[in-house]
Amino acid sequence: MVSKITFTPNNNDNKYNVKVKVTTIPTVTTDGWLKTTTADKTSYIYITKLNKALLDADNAEIWVLLNGGNETGRYQLESTLDNKYKGNVKQNETTTSIEAPVFVVTDRTGAFHYEKGTSTTAEETWTVYLDKYAMVNLSKTVYAVRHKTSDWSTISPFGTLTNSDYLVDPKSVDKNSVTLTDGLWADGDKTATDYFFNTVGELQTSQDIYNNAFLKDLPKSSDVEIGEIAQSNDAFLTYCLENSVTKDHQQKGVVTGIVFRGEILDNEGTNVGTIYINMPISISVQWML
Repeated sequence: MVSKITFTPNNNDNKYNVKVKVTTIPTVTTDGWLKTTTADKTSYIYITKLNKALLDADNAEIWVLLNGGNETGRYQLESTLDNKYKGNVKQNETTTSIEAPVFVVTDRTGAFHYEKGTSTTAEETWTVYLDKYAMVNLSKTVYAVRHKTSDWSTISPFGTLTNSDYLVDPKSVDKNSVTLTDGLWADGDKTATDYFFNTVGELQTSQDIYNNAFLKDLPKSSDVEIGEIAQSNDAFLTYCLENSVTKDHQQKGVVTGIVFRGEILDNEGTNVGTIYINMPISISVQWML
């Protein structure tokens, strides 16, 4: 069976708005003075955005300094001071009243978890942007004339179609006898690539999974051609040869289909994730007269 594949783009460049509830859980942070003592003096350096954490072993409170996402310091609270100190405490200041917490370097080791602040939930409008597509499991073979079967073992050309006949392709028997695991071609002397172009299995095991060399741009409303196609707002994608398989084998590793790529955009238009959806084009149907 030969299918003509078209796609109907929407008027918003294939962007579909969805309402989502976004929960924000802030990390508890604080600013304070780091106390360092040498043989001849005590210095205080002001540091900001220390992350509150608790040691897993004994729930002891510590404050963690992060730099580029990596821990660069681990401190414990010593006390709150009212004294005045001279020295290099803040730029352009010679005398400062220290009323903030003072931290000392700690040698406490072990796993810890950050303390979370009060969470807030708000509804936002996010977007699923369908931007790419790929044709998968395209049949490599086709009969020049119609062939049918009633038992999936005896194939005959032409003849009258009855309500117990199925139309088949040259490799239908092999495709319907293979074992599938998680919907993918799993065994046999032949592999899916012997029968199909652009198999789903190849994509899922490739280091370049769903790479741009395989994916094509999904048409937008402005890409719809003028003429008969434009009357239905359909954009032409391709022609393809379909695979003829029974109901049990109508799975992603065998059936001809399209993989759509969708970019998930937050309310500011920032990409926060990518999804891939494998959609079968159609199935091998039993002809009813």
